Amino acid sequence: MAPSSSSLLFAKILAAKLESLAQPRSSKKPRASKALTQAQVKRKRAHKGGSKDARKKQRRDTCDASYGNRPPPGDARQTYAASGEPIFTPADTKRASIASTAFVGLDRGNVPAGVVLLEDLVGENLRFQFELQRWDGIQPLIVADRDGRVIAILAGRPDDPSWEAVQREAAELLEEARKTCTVPQKSQHHRRGAFTTLRCGFSHGGGQTSPQNLFNGKTNARVIKKLNDSKPIQRIAGFGSSVFQTWAPNLHQYYVEKLGALQRHDPSLKRPFRNSVFSSTTYNLGPQTVCEPHVDFANIPFGFCAITALGRFDPSKGGHIVLWECKLVIEFPPGATILIPSAIVHHSNVPISAGEVRYSMTQYAAGGLFRWTDHGFDLTERHRASLTPEDLAELDIRNKNRWAMGLSLMPRLPSVTTA
Repeated sequence: MAPSSSSLLFAKILAAKLESLAQPRSSKKPRASKALTQAQVKRKRAHKGGSKDARKKQRRDTCDASYGNRPPPGDARQTYAASGEPIFTPADTKRASIASTAFVGLDRGNVPAGVVLLEDLVGENLRFQFELQRWDGIQPLIVADRDGRVIAILAGRPDDPSWEAVQREAAELLEEARKTCTVPQKSQHHRRGAFTTLRCGFSHGGGQTSPQNLFNGKTNARVIKKLNDSKPIQRIAGFGSSVFQTWAPNLHQYYVEKLGALQRHDPSLKRPFRNSVFSSTTYNLGPQTVCEPHVDFANIPFGFCAITALGRFDPSKGGHIVLWECKLVIEFPPGATILIPSAIVHHSNVPISAGEVRYSMTQYAAGGLFRWTDHGFDLTERHRASLTPEDLAELDIRNKNRWAMGLSLMPRLPSVTTA
């Protein structure tokens, strides 16, 4: 039987298809090779290197900006200029107890041991006869030494109606932190008083061979991270640093330059807050944070420490801050911030009443950090051994003059001209 015409047509089409598949595909363009020429590789590496340098510069600029190089609000200084009359005291800052190189203070001074009551400080026929300074914790005031040098900044709080809620939430966070942190019983009694503390940031001293981040175990590290990441705590930290920059711009810039250089040299060192110049923070978790008379002598002696009181207590009856060299007892309400040179001014608190709670948050910088930076990011002994006789003589002169330099950075009242 002869094949039909349709069968023949299908066979021809199939044969043509098979023939086309058997032909070499020389008509298609060859796929371009992914291999780069040597010039292209060189350009790519240069571009990548440039991008890396740009990213490093951006991180450096961000670090500087976060250290507070942004100028404070234009009306910030006017706010303080419009404050009440300065409080003059007999304190003699230039004769403070400091180490020979003025990188740290000294733990000296005729102050009593233990907690001191308000009724033992203020009143007639008493041993101390200090002056009581009433303060609402809102209106900024300044405390000056005998030469008109600002020795305490009563910064108060931001002009923000929500600030009371900020301080309440911060106090609740610290109360929660006290309940969840793990601090040995023996560490809850120390030279500053009997209360629980947590520290974070970086420091140098006490036998350390280089600046280090303050160590915390896993549990406490989680507790601290929650505190540092919280909005209320960050706002408090930023306010303290902004006050520092506003009132003591030259001293603040000294922190920016020295600590900024240190962090660029060792990026592993981490400040607690990007919006604060201070390298370290301590949370005093109470529940009744009442400090005994002391100085934080390891801090830079001409620098400031920002202290913020938090909690639920009557500031007219307790929680006052006592500045011993100033012979001054100051009401210190919850939510208020005070800055003092804590390495050279002995300070303490008046007890609060039973059933009340008081916490505090302090920001500061260890003097050893500035020494490490000034000594070429090295230990003093190794740095001195590396110097020529001429450079060593120059270093000794800088050490001798550092206290005078530091005093010149501290703010002064313009109306006072004594040396």
